Amino acid sequence: MMPRFPVLVLGLFLSFPLLASIRGGPERELTARQLDFAASNQSEASIASDGTSFLSVWSDYNNNVVLGARLAPNGELLDTTPLTIAEGAHPSIAWGRDGYLVTWDDDVTIRGRFVAPDGTMSAIFDIATRSARGGLFEKPVAFNGRVFLVVWHDDTAGALRIDRGAIVDLDGRVSTAREIVRAERGMETQLVAMQGTFYYVYTTPDRLGQPASMIALPIDETAQAGTAIEIAKLPMPPSLIHAAAREDDFLVGWSGWFSIKAEVSAVRVTREGAGPVQNYGPELFSLYDVVADRSGYLLLYSDEVHTFARRAGSSAPAFEVRMPPGTYARVLDAASSDARTVAVIQHGAVSYDLSASVIGENVLTPLALGPRQQQTPDIAAAGELKLVAWREAFTANDRNAVLAIRVDANGNAMDSTPIDTGGSSDGYSNVRV
Repeated sequence: MMPRFPVLVLGLFLSFPLLASIRGGPERELTARQLDFAASNQSEASIASDGTSFLSVWSDYNNNVVLGARLAPNGELLDTTPLTIAEGAHPSIAWGRDGYLVTWDDDVTIRGRFVAPDGTMSAIFDIATRSARGGLFEKPVAFNGRVFLVVWHDDTAGALRIDRGAIVDLDGRVSTAREIVRAERGMETQLVAMQGTFYYVYTTPDRLGQPASMIALPIDETAQAGTAIEIAKLPMPPSLIHAAAREDDFLVGWSGWFSIKAEVSAVRVTREGAGPVQNYGPELFSLYDVVADRSGYLLLYSDEVHTFARRAGSSAPAFEVRMPPGTYARVLDAASSDARTVAVIQHGAVSYDLSASVIGENVLTPLALGPRQQQTPDIAAAGELKLVAWREAFTANDRNAVLAIRVDANGNAMDSTPIDTGGSSDGYSNVRV
C-alpha cells in the first residue's frame, strides 16, 4: 500500500535528552508490526470476476488514489499490499475477454486501464472529458463480449441531466462520445449487457398522477441509443436500483423509500420484453445489489440490522450474509465466479474499511491492510529503566489505544508485547509519561 504509517523505532527517541545514556546503534523497530485495517478511508468499492478469481477496486480518500486487490477463487486475499491503479476516485470495473477494465475520474477526465489476472497493468488512457463535475454511478462500465461501454453523467440541461457514453475496445481504443439519454437529475441508473446489446436502465419521475416508469434503453456497439423500453410501472421512483445480466436475460431490482413502502422488487427482462414485477415482502428492506451466478440471480438486501441473500424468483428462504462486527456495515458491490459469489462490504464508524464476504460461507477477508498507525511517542526514565508510551490506532475496533513498553539501558524491549494501559486517546491529543 502507499506509505502512510510511521513505525515506532528506537531511533525516534535518540533526540530526547532522557535517552542520552542509551548506546547509539542502528535503528530497529521497538515493537513488531501489527497488521490491521488500513487507517485511511476506503470507499466506493467495486468488484468483478474472470470466472475463477476476483479483482476489487476502491477509492482511498486520504490519498486520492484508486487501489485494487485480487482475491483467490476461495475468497482469500492475494494482494496484502494493494495494487496502485492510479490517482483519482470513483472507480468501476468490468471483466472483458482476458483482462479487467478499470475506470475512474479526477472530476474532469475519465480514464481507464486494463488489469490482467496476474496483476500486471496496461498504460493509462483517457476516455472522455466531462463538462460537469461529480462522481460516476455504480455500474458505469459493461462488456458485451466484444467491446466495453462506459457511461457517465455529464452536463445538465435545465432539470435534466445529460448522460453520455463511449465504446472502448480490447486494445484500449476509444470511440467518440455520444449522448445516450437526458434523464431527471438524481435518477438512479444501471448498465448491463445481454446478447451483445447494452442496456442502460433508469427511471422517470411520477408527474400529475402518472406513475413513475423503469426504462431499459438499448445501446449498440457504436454507443448509439435505440428505442426505450418500459419494463415496469412504479408508484414512485425507487431509492435504489441494481441490475445484473446473464447471457439471455437481465434482472433489475429496486427498493422503495422507507417512509412509503420499502420492499424489495425485481423484474426479469429478455429480448421478448419484461416479465411481471415480483415483490419480496413488506418489511423495511434496503436492496444492496443484484448479482448473477450459475443458478440465476441473488438479491442482497438488509433490514438495517442483518444482511440477507435470497434467490430471485424462488420460494427458498433467505439466508444471512456474514458481515464484519460492529455497526455501519453495508454491501457496496458483489460478483460471481463459476463457483462462488463475493460481496465487498464497507464498515466502520470512524473511517471506512473494506472486507470481502463469501456468500453462503463463513469467510470474511479484510481487503485493505496496513501496519497500525503509531504516533505521539513519549518517554520517561526511572534509573536505567525507561518507559515508552504512544498512541496506536486499533482500526478494526475503531479505537485509539495508549500502549507502553519498558526498555532497558541497552535499548532492548523488556516486554514481548506492548502493555495496553486501558487508556484511550481521542486521536489528536499527545501521550505524556
